[in-house]
Amino acid sequence: MLDLNKLEEKLDIALANETSESLSQWLEQKRSNAFLMSLGEGIISSFSEVSIINVICNQKATFETTFNDVPCSQNNLMAA
Repeated sequence: MLDLNKLEEKLDIALANETSESLSQWLEQKRSNAFLMSLGEGIISSFSEVSIINVICNQKATFETTFNDVPCSQNNLMAA
């Protein structure tokens, strides 16, 4: 059977040991885990585990861009 007095005592002890820093750290960890879970399956490796490859590139890259004028109409505003 569930003893509410013992449960309350355990909760009081746990809360007495908590600080705002530990709460912030716990919340940050929960948010980080939720974010990583949203990325899907896979493995996150730290930089120390990944072999580092040095890439030297002396080439310049140019990109051609063209801009088009979009007329302002009610249909375009509704689409946005």
